[in-house]
Amino acid sequence: MSRSSTQLAKSPAAAAEQTEGASGPSATDAADRDAVLDELRHSLVATMSPSVESLDPVPKGTVEQARRYTLLTSELMRRGAYDYDALAHGWDITVSAARKRVLRAAQRHQVFTVSYRDRTFVPAFVLDERLEPRPELVEPIAALVEVGEDGFSLWAWFVTPSGWLDGAVPAELAASAPERVHAAARRRASNAA
Repeated sequence: MSRSSTQLAKSPAAAAEQTEGASGPSATDAADRDAVLDELRHSLVATMSPSVESLDPVPKGTVEQARRYTLLTSELMRRGAYDYDALAHGWDITVSAARKRVLRAAQRHQVFTVSYRDRTFVPAFVLDERLEPRPELVEPIAALVEVGEDGFSLWAWFVTPSGWLDGAVPAELAASAPERVHAAARRRASNAA
């Protein structure tokens, strides 16, 4: 027997079983052998193939963080925001003039903007009913922007209950207790710095 045929042959007991009957292996033996070979093929493929997790170049934590960020941005946008077109309409000026007005207000920390789906928005809570910046938010915005807070993270801080304010929402409390909100923003800023 050649070496290759020896490697392919079954154990001596299995070979003897195959030669015992005159008609050869039974249909049951062939089905069992096919099932074992099929199981071995699947096992070999599973062993030699990389798992989906090892093929995915993005760590699960990153995917989860992106999912949470998407939920946050969607929730904040539902709370209300004005794009340049809406502000231009409300101020009765051109879109270009509205863009410049927002830029100047942002430089003075009167407002801040967020980018969402390739557009720029001003969160509605930073403006009053006449679409003018709320003066009580200038100092807290400035304190947080100076340490790098911006966009949706800044927006989230203003509209989420704050431990610095005994669970009060900064944007809501600012009208009645602006000094408390400013102090909370300074404490948060000192932790971020």
